[in-house]
Amino acid sequence: MVRPWFKGIACLMASTMLLTGCWDRVEIEERGFVLSVAVDEAAEKEGSADEPKGLQQFEVTYQFIIPTGLMKNGKSGSSDGSSAYFNITKTGDSMFGIARSLAAEVSRAPFFEHLKLIVISESAAETLGFANVLDFFIRDHEMRRSVRTVVSKGQAKQMLSVVASNEVIPAEYISSILENSRKNAEIVKKARIGDVHEYLLQKQSFVLPQISKINDKEADLRGSAMFNGTDNKLVGFLSAEETKGLNFLHDKIEGGSVKIKWNDNVSNFEIRESKTTLHADVKDRNRIKFHYHIKTEGIIAELFDRPDLMSAPVIKEMEKLIEEEIRRTAEKTIHKVQRQKKVDVLLLRSHLEKNHYRMFQAIEPDWETGINYFAKSDIIVSVHANIRAIGAINKSERP
Repeated sequence: MVRPWFKGIACLMASTMLLTGCWDRVEIEERGFVLSVAVDEAAEKEGSADEPKGLQQFEVTYQFIIPTGLMKNGKSGSSDGSSAYFNITKTGDSMFGIARSLAAEVSRAPFFEHLKLIVISESAAETLGFANVLDFFIRDHEMRRSVRTVVSKGQAKQMLSVVASNEVIPAEYISSILENSRKNAEIVKKARIGDVHEYLLQKQSFVLPQISKINDKEADLRGSAMFNGTDNKLVGFLSAEETKGLNFLHDKIEGGSVKIKWNDNVSNFEIRESKTTLHADVKDRNRIKFHYHIKTEGIIAELFDRPDLMSAPVIKEMEKLIEEEIRRTAEKTIHKVQRQKKVDVLLLRSHLEKNHYRMFQAIEPDWETGINYFAKSDIIVSVHANIRAIGAINKSERP
């Protein structure tokens, strides 16, 4: 007969097998924090003659954080970002292979859980295949779905060397600008890699923020890059103005301004609220009609003239000019994406799939190819603007 105390000891010893603790713990001092990655097309293939080689050749730049450099800059108030980060560039035909090869060159193994930004060059997106570039980032278990993705005009790695006077790390600087879509309607609202993954799975055309380098301390994120959902290829770019029109159509306006011509000068209308609704008439599938209705409210932010803003006819005239300008911008965007590029970055496909599912199933194979129902559709834009405040000054001086 087994004694009770022996049973207790046996259970206690067995329970210790469940107490694994932090078996995979890695001290924070031993991690190499990667905050940003830039992907370019490599000029030459590398590797031995015997090993398998892919058709694509990547040049990948990783931006590592130096924690001691961050502390130093934070205490001194300096903006010398050279001591807060370092960049390392590697080439190869496999994103995963390149990432793992870094462990042989840096003292701290690369750690991607704090990755904030992926910059892909225009040439890499066109030549290497956009989905191929993102495959590693989507699959890897360390990657978060909130990583932001942008497309660069020019070399992507150059963007990771732009350090603003008020920032110490390029990735933080670029990420901060993406937040400014609340103030500038010409910037695409930040695109998470999780959103991009959904677009790729649904074969939905989409846009990503565009970035270009102005100088060593400035970058410009106005404008956007267009991708065809059929083959995931980069097909072109939208200008800053066209991107503003797209934001209106997407109901993504959180702020910004509308400039109108007033007499011999200009006036600026600051957007405080904006709401866009979309309706589709699918009675004739060969001529589907989409109607956008944009309703916006705001204030007169700037005026270089002497109109009586207490006069109702003057306010009505200004509202009419604002409506015409918003409509012109939106229609310019529609012409670019529907008539010239013929890619549905307007997300009309998604609207039909949600609201007219049966009809859309019948035309889906020819939505952006073949018959191209998207290009044959009629798209109408109507705008209603409301000036709800005129500011503190009723009449400005004429220069």
